[in-house]
Amino acid sequence: MKKIILLLTFLSICSYGQNLDKIWKKYEEKKYSEICSKSLDSKEYYKYRNNESFINIFAHSCLETDMINRLALPIVKLRKTEKTRANALYYATVLYQKKLLHHALADGLNIFPTGLPTTNYILSKIYDKFTKKEYNTKGNKYIFKDDDSSKTYELFLRKSSNGYIKLVLRTLKNGKIIKTRLYW
Repeated sequence: MKKIILLLTFLSICSYGQNLDKIWKKYEEKKYSEICSKSLDSKEYYKYRNNESFINIFAHSCLETDMINRLALPIVKLRKTEKTRANALYYATVLYQKKLLHHALADGLNIFPTGLPTTNYILSKIYDKFTKKEYNTKGNKYIFKDDDSSKTYELFLRKSSNGYIKLVLRTLKNGKIIKTRLYW
């Protein structure tokens, strides 16, 4: 009986490492959507719920795929080291800026200026420009120019089929849409 328990424990530990290796490989291959598409509470990820390296990979993958609402749980869980707390603050800043922008556009909240930290995530850059009033308007759209390229960004609201008001960030290059991000 002891041999069976030891064998099961060993197989469980090996399986744990192999699954984490598979996730790490997906991350290195920049398959962020595959990583973030599952919830941290999913059966596959549940066993890593206290592994801050994994949680950070998950959170960064969600950021890379613009699934920033999934950052809430990693923000709470990243707390053991100075580096992971700094990452949690970064993710929290992006999520908070998204919420403030949504509230400002949907409900007219005055967010000028708030003094939040700046991140290199696109929504954070748009947030900074919005609070500094560095935009033009065209109808219900706020138009922002990129500092380093020929890109422009449009920020506006769109009501979804289920009644939610979504924040839309559209990236344009030479007047053509190259990416659309939806946030709620």
